[in-house]
Amino acid sequence: MTDGTADTQGADGATVVGVTSGTTNSDLDDAGTLGVQIQGTYGKLTLNADGTYSYARDASTPGGVDDVFTYTIKDGDGDLSHTTLTISIGDAPPVISDLTPEARGGDVTVNEEALNVGTPGGPGSNPSSTAETGTGTFTISSPDGIASLTIGGQAFITNGVFTAGSFTTPEGNTLAVTAYDAATGQVSYTYTLLDNEAHPTALGENSLFENFAVVLTDQDGQSANDTLTIDVVDDVDGER
Repeated sequence: MTDGTADTQGADGATVVGVTSGTTNSDLDDAGTLGVQIQGTYGKLTLNADGTYSYARDASTPGGVDDVFTYTIKDGDGDLSHTTLTISIGDAPPVISDLTPEARGGDVTVNEEALNVGTPGGPGSNPSSTAETGTGTFTISSPDGIASLTIGGQAFITNGVFTAGSFTTPEGNTLAVTAYDAATGQVSYTYTLLDNEAHPTALGENSLFENFAVVLTDQDGQSANDTLTIDVVDDVDGER
């Protein structure tokens, strides 16, 4: 929200008598346009007869732009003149947070010991466990609106609209992006391990990491990049 006072200098007893969005060379004497919201390109202006105003930016609009309005003033002699009021909207980069890099263990851990009977590569040593599936969340923030959010090259937000979905990962497992809370910026996901993986060493509970590029792009083209990391733990010694 922006508040201020429009310039009414150079007129005896001048008052604002009208306002419209954009630029125009015409005077506007219309009291019905004052004290109410006037829709601009990127937000809504409320301008009062005494020159005070407030501006509320629309959600999902780009930054680094100007919203221009034309207002008309009338002096004590009844003479009209018009000028422009420009609202400059700052540019703020998008941010991705709450993701953990591979070096610090990743975001979600799944374990091959939980693989069920019937798994092509053989069941795990503890198939009754549910550790083959892991869920997690991360947070996004984009003051200049969201043009897109991609995870592993798959789009889940386009022009501010979220669509849940899933895809098969390069390691043959499933990553499902299940929810997005626009109020908090929280993105929820589930990773499901479907088979045993080729780990760096033959035996032992070592980790294999599957990484997914996360790219958040705002409405004026700025991007934030991070990585969603899944830790796939091998089964116990001697089992794989």
